[in-house]
Amino acid sequence: MPSPDGSAVRTFYNRWWVATIDENGPMVIRENDPFGRPVRVKEYSDTFAAPDWAAPPYAVTAYTYDVRDLLTGVEDAAGNRTTISYSLTATLSKARPGAHCSTR
Repeated sequence: MPSPDGSAVRTFYNRWWVATIDENGPMVIRENDPFGRPVRVKEYSDTFAAPDWAAPPYAVTAYTYDVRDLLTGVEDAAGNRTTISYSLTATLSKARPGAHCSTR
């Protein structure tokens, strides 16, 4: 749905990659695995009229999963890692933020 000024968020697809360009031009590319789970989210500070799939991002967040399809880790652009573990019944049992992360 367009904004009052006529601008709109645009979404583009390239296999398992999804690029979103907001009204102001910054782009985010979400890379999915074959199961549709996000494995990497790339953020760009430049403005784009169309996706540049090869542009260098200013920030990348990576996600990992276990064989049960549960999120087990997140690493942000600064290299901070959060490890997530679950009980046998897939109940969250522990989320351990990395050294530079805060739980607040």
